[in-house]
Amino acid sequence: LLNYNMNMGGALTVELWFKNVQNGEDQYIFSKGKGGGIVSAYYVYLKTQYLLYRIENETDSLSMVGTQLIVDDAWNHLVFVMNNSAMTGYINGEWDKGVVHNMTGTLGSSDAFFLGNHFSGSKPLNGSIDNFRIWNLSLSHEQIRALYNNRTDLIVSQTTKRNEVWNASITVNDGYIDGETLYT
Repeated sequence: LLNYNMNMGGALTVELWFKNVQNGEDQYIFSKGKGGGIVSAYYVYLKTQYLLYRIENETDSLSMVGTQLIVDDAWNHLVFVMNNSAMTGYINGEWDKGVVHNMTGTLGSSDAFFLGNHFSGSKPLNGSIDNFRIWNLSLSHEQIRALYNNRTDLIVSQTTKRNEVWNASITVNDGYIDGETLYT
């Protein structure tokens, strides 16, 4: 996952919880790439008390500043969604900021993914990160709200389509040996 490339026809969601100790200087929540127009990159960082979201590739760049106030020393659920037409940020299950774009090309690179720092290593988060996940799809607002509320037992209605049939395969295991697989 750390070397994930996203063609702008694809989708990507980064989800995590973070707690910063003190606002002030720029503190990167995550970053991927080298930036500077040389190669593509995407990142989110805390700028004073708001998040700045940014994507860039060899020809284009796009930034947006969130609207949700980030409070010092409190856990925040951050979700950053990118796809071929939009970039959206969510804080604590609620929409923070979003923009439509017409960027083309590849977003991401073979460069490393930095959690809690800028790819230059110069702007670390003064705080903690937990429950980090990368999804290879654009999560909907309803899915994000369910994750924020820890409803991992729930499939939101936007995930399924009318007349779609879902099945489950269940294999019992006693800690040593798999039992018979049952299908629904």
